[in-house]
Amino acid sequence: MSKAILAFVEWVWQTFGILIRINAETYKFNAASGKDLERAGFRCEGGRPDAVVKNGVISATLM
Repeated sequence: MSKAILAFVEWVWQTFGILIRINAETYKFNAASGKDLERAGFRCEGGRPDAVVKNGVISATLM
């Protein structure tokens, strides 16, 4: 997944030159996705507690 994120981010910057920012979110409990986003240059700026419900479980997201 890490390679896909890197390729997508590169494509977005090249295709939409007017952008100044790309945002991403992941579930707080999904550390692997967070690491993939960090490798692609994203930084964690905070979280939203009780932001989503997945399989009946309320969870936080990281942004």
